[in-house]
Amino acid sequence: MSDQNSNELAIGKLLLCAGTNEIVKRVISAFNFSASNLENKKSLSAFKLDMLEPCAEFLNLELADSDGNKLYTKDSLVHRILLALRAFLPSECLECNEMYVVEFDADQEPLYHCHMCYRGSHDCSAVKGLHDALSSASISLLSSTV
Repeated sequence: MSDQNSNELAIGKLLLCAGTNEIVKRVISAFNFSASNLENKKSLSAFKLDMLEPCAEFLNLELADSDGNKLYTKDSLVHRILLALRAFLPSECLECNEMYVVEFDADQEPLYHCHMCYRGSHDCSAVKGLHDALSSASISLLSSTV
């Protein structure tokens, strides 16, 4: 399958998961996987917050802290939505060099998520081995009082 077809399939699956939520579908449909981040930022920035927020919620992005304080500006929300959408596109695993996709509605969560780009890890044996090694390691943090 070509990269373009794989990307179209990934976005199509997101649109299916959005079901009857036309607001979310409209925002996701404005995302163009082959466009630059700047072009996508312009496209998504055309939406008002009342359309971006439901899309962010759909993508499981936190919008407020435990006290209800907003965690974003419009620009940062657009950026987070773009990263979240890109995280569902096919990617090459850096451990095994295979292409993989993290499904939006996957039964099993990835072992790791990048806190910068939101992409989930591959589930290959190399990543599982790393996870097992880190999980069983006895890591202690040293602290001292100055």
